[in-house]
Amino acid sequence: ILSQCFFFTKSHDISVTDPDDIMFPLTKKNSSILSVIQLLFLHIIFISSYNHGMTNSAATNRNNVQKLQSVGMEKCDLPVHKNLPRASVLVPLFMQNEKLHVLLTQRPMKLKSHPGEVCFPGGRQDVEDGGDDVVTAFRETYEEVGLTKSSFQPLCRLSTVESRNGLCVTPIVALWRPLTENSENSIWSCMKVSEDEVEAAFAVPLEFFLEENGNLAEKTEIAWSGGRFTMRKYYYQEESESSKRTFKVWGLTAHIVHEVAMIAMNKNHDDNDSSFNRTLKNKSKYEGDLWLWDDTSSYWKQRYFFLTQNRILHHYNNIQEASSDSAKKKNRLPLNSSVSITTFDEDSKFVFEVNILDGRIVWRLGAPSIESRQKWIEALTNE
Repeated sequence: ILSQCFFFTKSHDISVTDPDDIMFPLTKKNSSILSVIQLLFLHIIFISSYNHGMTNSAATNRNNVQKLQSVGMEKCDLPVHKNLPRASVLVPLFMQNEKLHVLLTQRPMKLKSHPGEVCFPGGRQDVEDGGDDVVTAFRETYEEVGLTKSSFQPLCRLSTVESRNGLCVTPIVALWRPLTENSENSIWSCMKVSEDEVEAAFAVPLEFFLEENGNLAEKTEIAWSGGRFTMRKYYYQEESESSKRTFKVWGLTAHIVHEVAMIAMNKNHDDNDSSFNRTLKNKSKYEGDLWLWDDTSSYWKQRYFFLTQNRILHHYNNIQEASSDSAKKKNRLPLNSSVSITTFDEDSKFVFEVNILDGRIVWRLGAPSIESRQKWIEALTNE
């Protein structure tokens, strides 16, 4: 500041003989110097604050991307989805207004499948995809919104989920490579929307889908695919001055985008939790919520079960508790060739008893549906 003031005084032929004239400008002759100092000081504060904000924002976004990359690109198919037809979706992330955004599309009402619904670019796997989920995701993205694979950096592959049409869906998360927002390479300038498949394309800040931000309109737990599924619903209103459209994001799309936001942005999210769940699912033959009958207290307890590849049935209070490689000995049931299962229904539950050692050890379990019970029986009896 002082060096710039010195340049000003020299260029304007102002005499400054007493340092106090700068620090305590009480006379008329140095009122100009005071104005310059004040303006320069405010200018420097503004620039410093702006740059600091930009630096913090960039560092935060970079950290969020790194968290997603840590999940990895290896396949993570749940055993229950093994025989389902395959499909993929792309979760496209990009920078807008210094924040990480996610690109979503709305399907036209004229379509027979999911008309008017909000979704990610994606679809069924074709023969020419060669069984590659990543190829499927980018091929469908190019067909729907005209964005090419070369413009994206793949970040991670999430665990498979089952759609209500019985498809095994693999979410692929990718980052738009050109990070400048207002250039010829912006995601909007490169987009070529297929009017046959897309009614609208819009962006939502990824942080919108964090539950602590209060945007969750509805949340319910349902029995699905041999386990429990959290059904979420959001309503997002565009902030554009030219458009005030409101979009409903729910179902599978809401489930996936919420998981991405949790991994990338939730400060309370344990980074090791995702990697453990990934390991757990890879080593599991089958998993999900069941009720367990407690003879001591004579009531049903809801527990989280998973069957390992070496045919040991584990159970925990919930999936979050399953943070160790093995349950306590009393919560493990090694299955052998003599395992037998009997079924009956009671208390609105679809009950089955797992017997080993000629009935000396019996676990009475309750499934949420007859389909879920049948899948568990198949998993427990098939070696």
